Amino acid sequence: MIADNGMGKRLRRIGLKDTFAHGASKPYLMREYELDALALVHTVENLIGQDLDITETDLQAVRLQAVHSAAKAEAL
Repeated sequence: MIADNGMGKRLRRIGLKDTFAHGASKPYLMREYELDALALVHTVENLIGQDLDITETDLQAVRLQAVHSAAKAEAL
């Protein structure tokens, strides 16, 4: 609310837009709705007005293993 009223730092909202989400794999949905790591990098770049020169390859090199079992429904 503070940022919405111009009383604080610049703010970028990230998250699922007001839309009907389709069923698919987690990686597909994260990329489709711009919630993956690369989309976050692009959002930060736009916010600060600077190209950070971070690529998908860079992100793959530091990607952590999933904590949850892919067999669990909540892991989706």
